Amino acid sequence: MNNNPMDAAKAALAAKRAASAPQPTTALAAVPQGMTALQVVEHSAALDKLGETFAASGFFGAVTKSTATAALINCFIEGLSPVEYKAKYHTMDNGTTAIKSDYLQREFHRLGGAWKFNEWTPEVCDMTFTYRGEELRGRVTLEEFKANGVALGKGGALKDNWRKFPREMLKARCMATYIRALCPEALGGMYTQEEAPAAARASPGDGRGA
Repeated sequence: MNNNPMDAAKAALAAKRAASAPQPTTALAAVPQGMTALQVVEHSAALDKLGETFAASGFFGAVTKSTATAALINCFIEGLSPVEYKAKYHTMDNGTTAIKSDYLQREFHRLGGAWKFNEWTPEVCDMTFTYRGEELRGRVTLEEFKANGVALGKGGALKDNWRKFPREMLKARCMATYIRALCPEALGGMYTQEEAPAAARASPGDGRGA
């Protein structure tokens, strides 16, 4: 037994500090994974606080509190951590959720799909996709995306992403278009990050994201 008064005083101070320290239970831990719609309502206060925190941090990009909260609700309904959700989805400024192209490629590959490049330049992306014994060749060009306005910004100039990364943009649009035709389950009825802005401007029911 330790009868040293100094040690006893130090132990008492440590215990006092521990008692007054913030508890490890946070708003994030308080919200269950795989929530139902009813649980969303039950935990609305915690989700609201989380939305404020995530919006301020910029974790989901430059989005509003309500958009960040909606993204978090999707996180918990799908049983994903925010990091896992961010790897799968892109949250648009207007609150729209879109699948990231990298995730689409992984999902198509996981389902057994494969692809190869026939031609891939800043002007053209030509690919062949195979899935469950079926083969589909797809081709997109920068000119067609200029012609339909998808690649153009205000004043008719190329948008920054199309000007700086034309090969990557063409690849993303080619994969989204032809994987949707060959293996729609890879997208689950959603648009990709590159398609979503154009889809938001498209007429309902037109069947195209551009």
